[in-house]
Amino acid sequence: LALIPMWYLVFMLGNRPSVGRILGAVFEMFVMILAWRIRGSVDWMFVFVLLAACITGLQSWFRLARRDRSLNGLIRAAALWPVLVLALGIAADAIYVETQLHPIYFTDDVEPYHGPWHAAYLGFEDRPDMLSPRARAAMEKYGGGDALGAWGDYDYLDKTHFIPWNGTNAIPPAVISPWNHQLKPRFHDEIMRRVLFDSIAHHPLDAFVLYAYLKPIAIYEVLRNVFVQARGWVWLWTITVGGILGGMILFLFTWELEPAQLARVLTLSAATIVLANLPGEWAYPGLSARIDPLLALVIFALLAVSAGCYGAIYLTGALFKLWQRPQSLVLSRLVEVEAPGRVSR
Repeated sequence: LALIPMWYLVFMLGNRPSVGRILGAVFEMFVMILAWRIRGSVDWMFVFVLLAACITGLQSWFRLARRDRSLNGLIRAAALWPVLVLALGIAADAIYVETQLHPIYFTDDVEPYHGPWHAAYLGFEDRPDMLSPRARAAMEKYGGGDALGAWGDYDYLDKTHFIPWNGTNAIPPAVISPWNHQLKPRFHDEIMRRVLFDSIAHHPLDAFVLYAYLKPIAIYEVLRNVFVQARGWVWLWTITVGGILGGMILFLFTWELEPAQLARVLTLSAATIVLANLPGEWAYPGLSARIDPLLALVIFALLAVSAGCYGAIYLTGALFKLWQRPQSLVLSRLVEVEAPGRVSR
């Protein structure tokens, strides 16, 4: 839902603002924030827009004369109007949340989104050595998944002499919400933040292996299985045919398209694949959270095939022109020899 708004804002970077462009950016900003509120894993798109703005501003800054370069000039170059539109939208959304939501949303008993610290802690299941002994024992005995966050929560509360835990799967009464009769979500996520940093501090090498090696491998396997386990080769033919048609459309309507422009679009598309996997790198690489990377990968494949097709057609046309040139020179020379007194019109 937020991919199209993200691309609109990115492609508006470096363009002069107009009434139509600003209205379009405001609309896309609303759609992007709506998608963010529906599914928090689109956080990476805001990071992508910001990074694209910084790179665009840096390029503009380097085009200046050396004596005109300054830190303030760099900041002004990066603070492009699409980023300002997006920043104003985020600020307006924050004000709305703080002033209009029911007071219940600001208690420990309700959290209107999946806790980010809880999700990050669940990723430790791929590296059990990062879990405390009691949390690991509870996971082996009662299971992991979302319950793993509970074992880490209970163990930390007991270890800090706050709320006792006897090591079973029974919820300590002090953390039960009187409204939902389960863990207090906001309180639980705050504890998870402390547990996460405590685990990383005590196991820095394991954390490095987890985030630098194990999670990227797991993300790759999840994405790979989507294509390997697909029925037939329909996906491959769809990408191939769609890419060829895209290349033909590019050739028909943009004959003078420069290779640098194609390279820029392909680079941006490749960058989305990396950034779209940040939620999986932060939390866990489940298939349900891999929709954005999958779409980014398919879009990149389509663009790559389109660019290849466009390049092949363009190169064929250029070679044909080169072949025609000597032929036309020979014909014109023959005409001059046969009719030296004829004046061409």
